[in-house]
Amino acid sequence: MEQQNNSGQGNFNSNANQQNGGGSNTHQVMGIIGLVLGILALVLSFIPCIGIWAVVPGLIGLILSIVGFSMAGKVNASKGLAVAGIVLSTIACCMSGYQWFIIKSATSKFEDAGFKLDSLVKNLDTAKINEQLKNLNININDSSANMSISTDSGKVNININEKK
Repeated sequence: MEQQNNSGQGNFNSNANQQNGGGSNTHQVMGIIGLVLGILALVLSFIPCIGIWAVVPGLIGLILSIVGFSMAGKVNASKGLAVAGIVLSTIACCMSGYQWFIIKSATSKFEDAGFKLDSLVKNLDTAKINEQLKNLNININDSSANMSISTDSGKVNININEKK
């Protein structure tokens, strides 16, 4: 029940509601949600490998905080929660982007190392290896037989001589 006094002013609560845009606290709700998402994104952004995904709540928090900031400006209300949400969400998105950059560069370095190793294996100096195999001589002496293995121009010769 609203009571009016002789001066024509209504209830204190109804005046406050009219000043805040007809009782709507949507700007505060948007600011709070944006702040909470900004805090969540900031915490996630410091976790290695998971921090890349902090961009999702960070961007949502940034958008909601900007909308809350705009709404608070229209009704001339407090903008503190929205500003805090904007700042934290922006920092979280930057940290997430930094982690993405670090992981991307590390991945490319591993790929480069893999390609270098692959090309190293493919480009082994086969001429040196073949030269060393050409001069390979193995002699095995046993009490019952003599055995020798040698290479000559890429051919392997095996000689087994039994002792009498």
